[in-house]
Amino acid sequence: MNDLLRRISDFCKASKGSKLIVGRFFLSNLESVAMMTLDDISRQTGVSPSTVTRTASEIGFEGYHDFRGAVRDMVRRGMAPADRFKSSAIPKGALGYKESLLIDQENLSRVLAMNGDQVIEEAISLLCGAPRIFLAGSRSSYGTVSFMSFVLAQIRPGVNVIREDEGRIAEQIMDLCEGDLLLAITLPRYSKLLVDLAEEGAARGCIVLSVSDSPASPLVRLAKVSLYAPYDSYSFFNSCVSVLALFNALATGVARKLGDPALERLKRHNEILNRRGDVVAPRS
Repeated sequence: MNDLLRRISDFCKASKGSKLIVGRFFLSNLESVAMMTLDDISRQTGVSPSTVTRTASEIGFEGYHDFRGAVRDMVRRGMAPADRFKSSAIPKGALGYKESLLIDQENLSRVLAMNGDQVIEEAISLLCGAPRIFLAGSRSSYGTVSFMSFVLAQIRPGVNVIREDEGRIAEQIMDLCEGDLLLAITLPRYSKLLVDLAEEGAARGCIVLSVSDSPASPLVRLAKVSLYAPYDSYSFFNSCVSVLALFNALATGVARKLGDPALERLKRHNEILNRRGDVVAPRS
């Protein structure tokens, strides 16, 4: 039995009254609990929010938010998209767009707390100092590394994206060498391709900078620096909003740390765009 399920089950065996009601609700509705607020649980069980919080604490967590985070990690890692869609806690009849925006606000609010200044600044230093950067993401994460490469290439040279859609993974990584930086991102369900790439990079002496959801990610053991981004959503897909916000923050820090060389490169980039006529002025 999963450790979290065992802890809830043991709690239920030793409890009675309102706490038992909450514990049984947790066991029977884990997929829904992953997306429910404290007030949602209170309404569903008829038990006060304070009792729900005490129940989560007695199961072994700091409170309901901490408990819900553990439930989300357990449930989401193993859920197929169709199951995630069916288990959504969006109210019946609602289209879910408000809930989606609100949960992304929550995701964004957690990014700094999950990482901290020291780790983010260390990642910025790696992105500034590496002679070459290789960015790798798969499936829904690929769009985020495409964006990051677009931004970084405007302020520093040597930025490369490993593209799985070309079917030439071996040719793209064969020149990875010591001192290169491999920025790899994968969110649940974790990509075997990304883990394999990180293992290859680490074996070749690359510095691995990982972006994932938690220390349980298989990328973390391979990384010199690990950054985390919450991915919770009310739909069948992972939210990449916090990943993009994290990449915005990193790129801003890289530009500031590089200083004049980044500024000169931005000027050259803009001159090329204007000379080619790639941008159109707004209507007057």
